[in-house]
Amino acid sequence: MTSTDHLRRHIAVYDSSQRLAASLLPALAATPREGAILRRKSRNLAFCYLAFSLCGIANSIIWPVASSAVACAVYDLLTDGRGICERNLEQMIRVLGPFLPPQSLSIAADLYHKEMACSLTCDGLERGADTIRFVHTVLGFDTCVELGLSEWHLGRALQTIDDLLDYDSDIVRGELNCLTSVRAPEHVEFARCLLASDAARGLYMRGPALYLVVKRALGKAISLGFAPKSGTSVMG
Repeated sequence: MTSTDHLRRHIAVYDSSQRLAASLLPALAATPREGAILRRKSRNLAFCYLAFSLCGIANSIIWPVASSAVACAVYDLLTDGRGICERNLEQMIRVLGPFLPPQSLSIAADLYHKEMACSLTCDGLERGADTIRFVHTVLGFDTCVELGLSEWHLGRALQTIDDLLDYDSDIVRGELNCLTSVRAPEHVEFARCLLASDAARGLYMRGPALYLVVKRALGKAISLGFAPKSGTSVMG
């Protein structure tokens, strides 16, 4: 795709995500601060989720990207933002139900239950695999199959990226973060290798914003003391 194609896709998904996020604020009884956070996170996730979509700017492509991003932003609000509890789970189902496919809503609810029960595996990185599966069901398109990537492996790598970016705030709030585990160096090295692979580059061609996010997180990994092992491929 040309730079103009990418620009048009970003404008389209930005408009759709912001309209949907704004429409949900009354049902969420969101404060002005929560509303601003929801809109910003929806925008950022939508730009990244373009990496998992088909090329083009048709509404059938853009709307699922925007709705999956907004849904994930709402999930974050009703977990990290307001705390994990049965009441917030019920609100999430009420708010997301009208615009999500039933299978996608079920994945989100199951993940919420696992967070509530503190039963997530792999130092919490299971969240990433569930998120990738959620996005695929909303988009109706499986990028992992197309690129020859494992949904579990990609989800684990991208959740590590998220944990790197959120490390400081997670530590302050006492949130689950894989970098507090003794396996942290292993998790970071796994993400570094997978996300520098040829298969991952197929994602960046459709969603350059994802590349920038990954590169920033891996730069932070070095500042946190997780230097690349000798011979490891490093993103340029």
